[in-house]
Amino acid sequence: GKLVFGIGIFVDATPEFSTLYLVRSGFVVIAAYLLFRFLTFPPKPDGFKGLPPDKGRLFQGAWSIVPSISLVATVLFIVSPQWFSKICREGHVVESISALANFSGGFVLLYSASKVSRQKSTPNPVILYGLVSGAMVFFLLGLEEISWFQRVFDLETPAIFASNDQNEINIHNFATSKLETLYYFLAFCFLVAAPVFISIRIPLRKFGGLETFYPPLQLVPSGIVITAFNYDMWNAPLTQWSFFTSLMTGLFLIKQLKEFPKFRIRLIAAILVAVFCQMVFLYSGSRFIRLWEITEYKELLISISLIIYGFHVRKAVQSNPLSAE
Repeated sequence: GKLVFGIGIFVDATPEFSTLYLVRSGFVVIAAYLLFRFLTFPPKPDGFKGLPPDKGRLFQGAWSIVPSISLVATVLFIVSPQWFSKICREGHVVESISALANFSGGFVLLYSASKVSRQKSTPNPVILYGLVSGAMVFFLLGLEEISWFQRVFDLETPAIFASNDQNEINIHNFATSKLETLYYFLAFCFLVAAPVFISIRIPLRKFGGLETFYPPLQLVPSGIVITAFNYDMWNAPLTQWSFFTSLMTGLFLIKQLKEFPKFRIRLIAAILVAVFCQMVFLYSGSRFIRLWEITEYKELLISISLIIYGFHVRKAVQSNPLSAE
């Protein structure tokens, strides 16, 4: 597809900084501001309702994991692009941890579903089916990450999959750039846009169990940093839209959540890390051994964010009196 001056929407190439691309980036910044205003403009003066950070020991440090890993990965890229590339190759550390996080998230939600289904009273169908559906999404992401155990069991690629971009047993490589761009944009929507929109516009009341699955505001720092992990997809409007909207949203939350100083510090740190990472990758992108390898780290950060969300849902289920009807 094409958008603005005939430049492609789904682009997988070295970032462009020609006048034409910079003008288009200006339009993207305007679009990012419009999305930011849509997400953050309260329907009434007291419409903003910030969510307090989780108080459990598990969550006190969990929300800082993604920004910390992002910073370490970026420093590794600066120090040794070779090692940065080596550990994110197929079957190595980054891919393995991504798959493990996804499978673990699936088991966390399935365990919660089994607890709900074994209650003496009738299980709430919204919560029960929501948990099972979420687990299936986790498992699908994990299987796609490791090509459905193809390399584990040394399987031949069936003819039906032979025509995809990497000749592997997976679905996303049939349209890699398009599906990955959409996946990353949906991650932004889930980790940044949805938590802010829900906090501001949706009343804090029970919705038959659906509120159990609301992504919490505490995911936003992770989402902000994740939008900065791009290089080969920087030319895609959705990539820039996500990045600029995330920065605007983070600054807005810093201003609004004065009663939560620790959370504000996480937001400030996330914005600084995101800007630092994005500048490093755009300025030094020629040092990448493979053009697309930054996406392996992006998928790792998304997977870790999602498993933290999975534990959050498990905790929400335990405390939700509507888990059973």
